[in-house]
Amino acid sequence: MKRCIAICILLAGCGTSFTVNGDATDDPGSDRVDTVTDSAVDTAVDTGIPPPSCWPQQAWDDGCIDCTVAEYFGAAWDGIACRDVWGCRCAGEDCGRLSSSMEECGASHTMCDGALCVGTGGLWRPSDPCGPCGHLTCGVPNPEPCCSEGCDCGPGRSFFRGVGCLEDPSCTKGDLCIATGGTWYPADPCGPCGDYHCGMPSMLPCCDAGCDCGPGRSFTEGEGCRVDSTCPEDRGGICTFTGGTWHPADPCGPCGDYFCGMPSMDDCCDAGCDCGPLRVFDPGIGCTESADCLYREEHEYCTGSGASSTCRPGLVCCMTCEGSYCQSCMPPCCAESPYCMEDGCPPPPP
Repeated sequence: MKRCIAICILLAGCGTSFTVNGDATDDPGSDRVDTVTDSAVDTAVDTGIPPPSCWPQQAWDDGCIDCTVAEYFGAAWDGIACRDVWGCRCAGEDCGRLSSSMEECGASHTMCDGALCVGTGGLWRPSDPCGPCGHLTCGVPNPEPCCSEGCDCGPGRSFFRGVGCLEDPSCTKGDLCIATGGTWYPADPCGPCGDYHCGMPSMLPCCDAGCDCGPGRSFTEGEGCRVDSTCPEDRGGICTFTGGTWHPADPCGPCGDYFCGMPSMDDCCDAGCDCGPLRVFDPGIGCTESADCLYREEHEYCTGSGASSTCRPGLVCCMTCEGSYCQSCMPPCCAESPYCMEDGCPPPPP
C-alpha cells in the first residue's frame, strides 16, 4: 500500500514552497522521499541537486592590494555555515550576493542540506576533496564511484531532505555492522554461523548471517562493533582492520596516533595509527571520519591542492615549506602576479 507523505518546505533564498507526495521506497534519487508531481524546484530536490542559494559562495579578501583599514563585505555561506568576509577588496564571483550580516545569512540557509545535516548531528562531506557520492543511508556510503557531497548521519540514521538526520527504522543489523567498521556476511551463500568474536568465527555448522568486527572487537546489539574487554588488546589490529596504517613503537614510532593524516611531531616514540587525511583514531571504534579534518582554517595543515582541498572555501591548500606535512591553508595569491599559479598558490619552495 502506498504511503503518502506531505511535507511543506519553504526553500530559503528561493521564495518557493512546495509539497512532496509519494512513496518512500521507489525513487533512489530522492533521498528517502519520492514525488508524484514535481515542480522545477521539487525535481532539483529529488535528484539531489541543491538549489543555487545553497551552493558554497566564492568570496574572500583580494590578495592583490593592501589597506590600513579592513572593510566588511558581508557574510558568505560555505556549504554548512556562514562566515564574515573582511578585507581590502572582495574577490570571487559571489561578492555581490553576500548577506548583510551573519544573522541574515544563517536565516536564509536554514533549509540547506549542509545546515540541516550539521544541525541534526550529522557530518557533512563536501564534494572537494572527493565526497561520499551523496547522502549515506544508515551510516553506509553509496558504493557508486562519484564525488558528490553528502551527509553522514551515523549508524541507524539517514538524511531526510527538508528535515535532516532522523532515526531510520529500515536500517538493518548488516547496516549497523558496516557503519561501525565491520564486515557483514549474509546467510546466503552460507554465512559464518553468527557474529565473529574478537575477529574469529564461531566454527559451528550453520549458515546464519554474521558480523566480523575484526581483532579486539565484537558486535553489540544496538551499538555495532565495539572494543570487547574479553578480547586480547590489539590497537594495531583495530587500526588496520578499519582502514588505517599502524606504526609500531620500534623503530621509533610517530608519538601516538595521527590527527587527520598528520603525526603529532612531539618528541617521543609511542606507537600510533594513521587513519588518513579525513579521519581520526577512536580507541573504541577504530578509524572514523571527523569534522575536524574538513574546512581547515588559515595556517592549518591541509590535504589536497588549491581549492580542491580540506581548506574552507576562500582558502587554498599550498606547499609552504620543504618536506613532508608542509601544506597549509592560505588566502589565494594575487592572480595578477606573474608568480601566482593557476590553483591560486604561489610556487612551492625550492
